[in-house]
Amino acid sequence: MIVRITRIVVRTFLGILIFFIILLLVFDRLVQFRMDNKDLTAWFRLRHVEPHIGYFEAAGRKVRYVRTGDSSGATILFIHGAPSSMSYWRNYLTDSILLTRATMYAADRPGYGYSGLADPLPEMTEIDGFCHGWLAALLAALLAPLGERLAVSEGCSPIPGTAP
Repeated sequence: MIVRITRIVVRTFLGILIFFIILLLVFDRLVQFRMDNKDLTAWFRLRHVEPHIGYFEAAGRKVRYVRTGDSSGATILFIHGAPSSMSYWRNYLTDSILLTRATMYAADRPGYGYSGLADPLPEMTEIDGFCHGWLAALLAALLAPLGERLAVSEGCSPIPGTAP
């Protein structure tokens, strides 16, 4: 009797474990947290949008960004949350209305996407100081050379140390 109950429990546990692993594999395939330059460019081109993917240096880290849209309109900066990458914003970056009215930027935050993946800052105080410096470098690298001003900034998680 005990052997039979043990077999049932083990089989049930293994069934649940296999189901969970399959579910994770399906979820991983459906949810893209990051796309490399080739895949991201192909994704944009399928939607008839020509992206500009580039890199800039901020506090000793190489940061990847993408730009789309009409340079004569407003400027929108998209900042992703964690865990994620700039790929999170790809549907906005190909929106037909936004493309005609704004220049849109999205950047991989340092430690995410293709900006030093898996090399995050460990301390909250480091993150707070770095994020403010990173945003300043991002704005200087992307907007200042073009003579643009930031019209809208959109993010999906707060920067530590800032008011909501």
